[in-house]
Order: sequence, then structure tokens, then C-alpha cells
Amino acid sequence: MPLAMLAPQKPWVVAVTFLAKELERNGLDPEHGIDRHFVDAADAASKPIKSLETLEDQLGIFDKMPDATQELFLREALEEADLVGKQIAELTDAWKRGDEAALGKLLATSYEKAEYKTLQKQLIFDRNVRMAKAVEGMLAGADDVFVVVGVAHLVGEGGVVDLLRKAKHPVDRL
Repeated sequence: MPLAMLAPQKPWVVAVTFLAKELERNGLDPEHGIDRHFVDAADAASKPIKSLETLEDQLGIFDKMPDATQELFLREALEEADLVGKQIAELTDAWKRGDEAALGKLLATSYEKAEYKTLQKQLIFDRNVRMAKAVEGMLAGADDVFVVVGVAHLVGEGGVVDLLRKAKHPVDRL
């Protein structure tokens, strides 16, 4: 991608764009992701699809980041690009084994720096609370529901699963 296209963008936009390209380069194509699988299956079965949050909600988190955090995010994305493939392999392996502890540990390493604690709260924990409340609202209805969220929101203390269990909802891993 030409630098001239990225130059006027905020640092978080460049970082997200770069990370998306790195994920794609390492074999993760959003058109073949697990979320796409479930959307297609729901469409084929004429099941309604409801979002737990909007794209604007997600992007707004990045847009509200302080400039220094955005710059750190971009710097790390560029410096750690060569680790993306290894990280994907480790996460995939832990996911296939059903090793929640390993998943939690691997995902937590993204936020080890003190500067990222606020970002982690905004990107993960605050969203988990909103998602869990949205799921609870769905569970209060008469219909069966099937919920798909990213792995970073599932595992560990403060994850959607943990929050639903604390609210006395039975949650089973399939």
C-alpha cells in the first residue's frame, strides 16, 4: 500500500490496516473466518442475526485513544510484525486443544505494557460487560440464541463466559 495513502491517517488506522494485512499474509482471510461460517449458516437457515455491537462502536474505541497510545500501538504493530504468524499458530493450537488457560495467557501478552492497560480495559473488558448484558437480554426472550464472539472476549476472568456464569446463566463449552 502506498505510504501516501496512509500518511494522512491517524496512527490507529495505519496500525489496524497493517495488522489486517499481516493476518491476511499469514493465511487468515476474513472471507473464510469462523464468523463468516456462522453468518452464512444463519442465512442459509433463515435465522435472524443480531449484532452485539456496531462497527462504529468498535472503531470509536480506537478513535478515542490518546495520541501517545495510538503511536505506541502503531510502533508495536510494525516492530512485532514478524511474530504474527507464530502468535496465530499458538492461539490456533490452544483453541483446538480447548486450553482456556493457554488462550488467556497468550491473549494477555498483547497488553503486558502498562500503557496498554487502559486500551485492554476499553477493547476487551468494557466491551465484555456490554456484550454479556446484550446476551442476557437475548436470553430473557423465548427464542433459543446462538452467540458468536471473538476468543479474546470468551476466556478468563471478566470474559463474557465468566460474566454470564456470575449472573447465574449456565454456559457450556462445545
